[in-house]
Amino acid sequence: MIWKGTHLSIQGPTVDGACQRKNQATRSKELSVEILDRIVLSHRSGEGYQNISAALKVSKNTVASIILN
Repeated sequence: MIWKGTHLSIQGPTVDGACQRKNQATRSKELSVEILDRIVLSHRSGEGYQNISAALKVSKNTVASIILN
């Protein structure tokens, strides 16, 4: 850390591209077409996000994202 008047500058190692790609790869996972279809069909039949997410073991945010897109 370097103190510059009223600002504090933090200097340290930067994250390289390989590390960024690894983090990005672990954050997203492709769902099979079967799972996508089951999410949509469950929603159309009146099932709620929480029940769909529990039954298919995907997050509620994922269910919402699929339904809203």
